[in-house]
Amino acid sequence: MKYTRPLVLDESALTGVEEIDHQHQHLLNLINHTHLSLLKNGSPVNTRSLVRELLGYSIYHFNTEESLLKQYATTEEEKAEADKHISQHRLFSQRVVLLQEKLVRRQFIDTDELLSFLTGWINDHVLLTDKALAGLILDRQKSES
Repeated sequence: MKYTRPLVLDESALTGVEEIDHQHQHLLNLINHTHLSLLKNGSPVNTRSLVRELLGYSIYHFNTEESLLKQYATTEEEKAEADKHISQHRLFSQRVVLLQEKLVRRQFIDTDELLSFLTGWINDHVLLTDKALAGLILDRQKSES
C-alpha cells in the first residue's frame, strides 16, 4: 500500500450547511485514520473494526441527509433527485457491508481498492451530489426566512 496525502475538506468542498460539513469532516477523518491504520497494521481484525466504524458513521450521516431531503424536497423533480441521492447511499452501504462480510469470512481485502473506493465516494458523492443537496436546503431556508 502506498502512502497518499490525507484527504482535506477544503473551502471548495464545503456545502454551506454546517451540520453536513461537520459530518463530512468526520467522515474524512475516519477515512484518513483508516488509511494510516492500514499502512501501520493492516490486520484483518483492525480492518474489520475500521470498516464497521466507517459503516456506522456513514449510516448516521446518511440519515441526516435523508431527513433533510424529506424536509426540503417538495417538487416532483426534487423528490426524484432525492430518490437518486438515497439510492447512492444504499449502494455505498451495500458495498461496505460486502467488505465486512469478506472480512468476517477472512477473505482477502485489497486495501488499495478499499481506499480508492472511499476516496472516489468523497470526490463523486460529497463534492457533487451533496453540494446539490446543500443548494436545495440553503435555497429553502433562505425563502423561509
